[in-house]
Amino acid sequence: MKRMRLEAVSPSLRFTLLIGVVWTLFLAGVFAWSWRVEHDQTLRVTTAQTRVLFRKFLLTRFWNAMHGGVYVPVSKDTPSNPYLQVENRDVVTMGGVQLTLLNPAYMTRQIADIAEQSEEFFFHLTSLDPINPENRPDSWEKEALEHFAEGATEHYGMVEQGPGKTVFRFMAPLTIEEPCLQCHDVYGDRVGDPRGGISVAIDATPILAASAAEIQHAGIVLAVIWLLGIMGLVGGGRRLHRLEGERNLVVEQLRASLAEIKLLGGLLPICCQCKKIRDDQGYWKQVEQYIEQHTAARFSHGLCPDCAQELYPEAYQRLVRMREHKKEEENS
Repeated sequence: MKRMRLEAVSPSLRFTLLIGVVWTLFLAGVFAWSWRVEHDQTLRVTTAQTRVLFRKFLLTRFWNAMHGGVYVPVSKDTPSNPYLQVENRDVVTMGGVQLTLLNPAYMTRQIADIAEQSEEFFFHLTSLDPINPENRPDSWEKEALEHFAEGATEHYGMVEQGPGKTVFRFMAPLTIEEPCLQCHDVYGDRVGDPRGGISVAIDATPILAASAAEIQHAGIVLAVIWLLGIMGLVGGGRRLHRLEGERNLVVEQLRASLAEIKLLGGLLPICCQCKKIRDDQGYWKQVEQYIEQHTAARFSHGLCPDCAQELYPEAYQRLVRMREHKKEEENS
């Protein structure tokens, strides 16, 4: 049934539909490609931003470790670090000011708290075996640390964080360097040993909104192009359908004309004496009778000059003289 319906559709309509489908699929492919390019571009931009933040923060930690830590006044927000096992962790100045040593890990936590309050980005120092319980990894960081154990050097991706908010998270591993041994030597760490990692996150909502706007703009442009193409295709299809109808009309007229014509073919047995023709049933018929039965031709009887002279010689001679006389008058 479906095949009969498809065959009932005119070739011009089938061709127009085919071109319309191809045109739609082509522009859909262009849109999908544009979306993929925009998505990859957004990922590259956010990765570059967080990678720069990570490296800057790493330099800050290295500066702190290079100086063996930094002494700061003890306060409510900066108490002594109970997990720092070094000599002279806490000192008192000659003026009576109590100071505590701020090592890279302690400094990292404080900077992370300040960054989190700004709601622009945040850092988190973490490890699968943290010295400070506050540095325990969350599920995403644990997955990243497991990848680092397998040899990965980076881990990043978009993560949903609450309703209507998406953050981009980036994490890279940390290794023990020479300045780090001032604090980590007591734990048996050596230069080059892995020591967790630092995760960086930024609010990706504005970036994703800008990316969505670009994708929407591309979609609108492609939709307009698609609509213009479909309009042109419909106009061309109508013209093609009209020309096809005119062609079919001419073909039908030719078929009707050919249907009125019956052709004789093959060998026809004909009597060499009376000139009758034998039909397929074996009957002998007059030539004019046989032709009238097998074609659309009809006969009107007359006499050829030879037969007229033989059957009616006097009348034929009078006719000849009348024609000659008429010809002489016309020439004169």
